[in-house]
Amino acid sequence: MGSNLQRRVDLSSKTLVLLAALLAFVSLANGCGREFASPKKSVEAIEPSSEMDQGNGEEIVKDVAQEVGKEVPPNSTQEKAEPETELAKAIRRISEAGPMDVRTLMIYGELFYSEGDMKNAVKAYDRVLEIRPDIKPQLWQRGLALYYAEEYEKGVDQFDSHQTLNTQDVENSVWHLLCQSKLTSVEKARESMIQIKGDSRVPMKQVFAMFAGTGGPNEVLDACGYEEGTVRESSALYHGLIYVGLYHEMMGDPKASIDAMQKAVKCKPPMLGLMSHVAAAHLKLRGAEVDPEAEKSQQ
Repeated sequence: MGSNLQRRVDLSSKTLVLLAALLAFVSLANGCGREFASPKKSVEAIEPSSEMDQGNGEEIVKDVAQEVGKEVPPNSTQEKAEPETELAKAIRRISEAGPMDVRTLMIYGELFYSEGDMKNAVKAYDRVLEIRPDIKPQLWQRGLALYYAEEYEKGVDQFDSHQTLNTQDVENSVWHLLCQSKLTSVEKARESMIQIKGDSRVPMKQVFAMFAGTGGPNEVLDACGYEEGTVRESSALYHGLIYVGLYHEMMGDPKASIDAMQKAVKCKPPMLGLMSHVAAAHLKLRGAEVDPEAEKSQQ
């Protein structure tokens, strides 16, 4: 995975501007809340503290831009400027609108995550914690990025922190298990799996049973109303297929995992937020085509 994490990001201006605008909207409107039929105790939005939630904008922009492969342009007093990547341009433009703050960094983290650049996604979320360490329990997005960045101990710690806020969240339990299984084994991780009984979202009951070893993928897909060979946009089905894909990966079946993630991409309804990128980013990081049929039609 290392080489994938360090690759340069190459986005079209149109796509990036649209994505940044959408991410800005959901970040400002919802803070760090879950997009998918939130558990009974929802994650509250990140609210500004009594102190200004901002950091050294110039330093962060330069640091992140260097990570994606290009220096930011020198200021107007210098004659020549190195060309920027599209992502570096977006970062600079957002930073020019005002001081770097938590919401801006959340946008950066999601942008990097959407491209499979988990190293920089983690870096953005870590900067959030530098500014607002008190919101760590809300920062489940960081936990997902840590899993894909292979920083499993930190992932376990992040999901332990989120558990104090969302005590009945199957998804948190699953990601905690995924990280723990990488540190020990599936069997040992299941012994300390966070127990959840109050998550009524479909198909979270079946997802929990699948990862606990008392159920399987078929039960998850049946709960979602999945029919083989059909494509139906559905939030429950999209999330169900994501967790089926993650389950197969945990159990050592990468082919089945990729197949489930590709189906998830096709079933994704219009949605915003980090969860909307999970299936596609997973496929990118695993070196698989996001949409095989689209690739074939272009050949």
